[in-house]
Amino acid sequence: RHFRRFVADLRRSLGNPRLPVITTQLNRCVAADPERDQGFEAIRQVQRQLAAKMRDVYLLSTLDLSISDVIHTSSAGNVVIGQRAAAAVLGGVFGRDVKYRHPNCTTAQRRGTRRIELQFEDVDERLQYDNNLPAEFAFDVRDRVGSVPVEGWAVVGGNRLQIRLARPLVGRAVVVGGPTAFPSSVVPQDVGGHRPMLGFTQPVSP
Repeated sequence: RHFRRFVADLRRSLGNPRLPVITTQLNRCVAADPERDQGFEAIRQVQRQLAAKMRDVYLLSTLDLSISDVIHTSSAGNVVIGQRAAAAVLGGVFGRDVKYRHPNCTTAQRRGTRRIELQFEDVDERLQYDNNLPAEFAFDVRDRVGSVPVEGWAVVGGNRLQIRLARPLVGRAVVVGGPTAFPSSVVPQDVGGHRPMLGFTQPVSP
């Protein structure tokens, strides 16, 4: 609600109802606080939903960028944000042939009893996920019992990621991409432009 009002007020003040607005999804924060974890996950999801619904609003992922203290993106990270914002202006605002959208999870579906498949849109070439460390896995699968242990994962078909679970899901489940306030900075990217995925919370479909 507040972001919608801010954008509306900004456009009204400047006399431009189609003023492009470029914003960034929350980066990471060093925190050992479950409430803060939930808050960061919720805000990343709201940011993703608003950018999908609001006209002329462009959302940049920052999950892969370094931070310089407990919460602020580093100088090097801010340079990358500037590059991504420029791409959004060229491709989104001026319609140039510039790729700027970040991979965005659209569905999470069960594949058997111990497998979930995530599908992403806005993948121009293919997903690349250079991580083999379970402790740095950029997703959390949660069901009625709690966090579900993961046995492995693989990119398939260019724009899908399959997650192998250590046990069957119990009841309703969700997948959180970029979980907690301090998720892994190694996340799936579009291999062509090295644009990282957006953080998300996606219900798992039967």
